[in-house]
Amino acid sequence: WSLEEGYIYIPALRKYFLEGLEPPFDIHEVAALIAPRAFLNISSYYDRAYGNQEFLADVGIQLYRVYKLYREERQFSWFMHGNDHSFPQYARALAYEWLDTFLKER
Repeated sequence: WSLEEGYIYIPALRKYFLEGLEPPFDIHEVAALIAPRAFLNISSYYDRAYGNQEFLADVGIQLYRVYKLYREERQFSWFMHGNDHSFPQYARALAYEWLDTFLKER
């Protein structure tokens, strides 16, 4: 989110990462603000741009619990793959189906 080069998503977080500190929030707490609306995440377990992303599996579990509290489990989709920082065909197919299911006019 706050790389040396390229796009910096949240500039205020840079100081935390440069000093080796934990950010002042948990990712699942911010993402939970979307609930109970439809949510799709597609991520890789390892990303050359961002390094090890295995922690995202736990984030998905924590977010699922939030959707469960709302009784909106069907609104929540979380997909992890092993193909680096990419959007492989099978992930695209999942995304297109998700978009049709949750965003297309019925």
